[in-house]
Amino acid sequence: MSSKWVSRIGSSRPDRPLLVLFPHAGSGPSAYQRWRTVASMEVEILAVRFPGRETRIRESLIPDLDTLVAQTAAGLAEILKNRRFAFFGHSVGALVAYELTLLRRREGLPGPVCLGVSGYPSPQVRIPDPLHEEPDDKLLNFLLERRYVPQTLLSQRGFLEMFLPILRADFALAGGYRLRDERPLSCPIHAFAADTDPFATPRELEGWAELTETEFSLDLFPGDHFYLFDSGSEILQKVTKPLL
Repeated sequence: MSSKWVSRIGSSRPDRPLLVLFPHAGSGPSAYQRWRTVASMEVEILAVRFPGRETRIRESLIPDLDTLVAQTAAGLAEILKNRRFAFFGHSVGALVAYELTLLRRREGLPGPVCLGVSGYPSPQVRIPDPLHEEPDDKLLNFLLERRYVPQTLLSQRGFLEMFLPILRADFALAGGYRLRDERPLSCPIHAFAADTDPFATPRELEGWAELTETEFSLDLFPGDHFYLFDSGSEILQKVTKPLL
């Protein structure tokens, strides 16, 4: 199925279970394309493309989480219909995946068979911060200190003009978020953390256990915030297993 909301990772397999990936702040589905070489033949993998990036660059960015989740739910509705699926989100993508799971439950729609969350503290322990309101120089220094972007890219004006508004919009999703009083999910949550991630410690990801009434696991990997792109095989094996 062709849709502006998703990009396929690997081959088309519409008759197989579906894994939906949600990208980290400032990025789009192309970030996951490097996983196509380790994608399982037993599932179809789609990565979400939010408005305002990649092929949707001319569309307005959405810095409000409720609005983004509602639009994403509508955009994925036909794709998820009559499919067995799982969600996986990295960084802010984990928050979007979680809120989309809650929204589908409130609307009486089937949810994912499992939720994979990576590199993002559990919502009830994360302290919101106004990073999206910081001036460019302070925000760029923050990113450099945490190795969020390579130094070489920061000298490319065209890149910064495109990247910073997207990053600010995504940081605003997290900065303005407040956890609702919701009952725990009925699906398993599998969390993934890196041992030197400056944005989310393993202990902060342990809090996701409180948001499910069933199975929880936490896998720890060596690396920083972007450890996952070298650990795709292990992560995909864990989040696709419940689908098979």
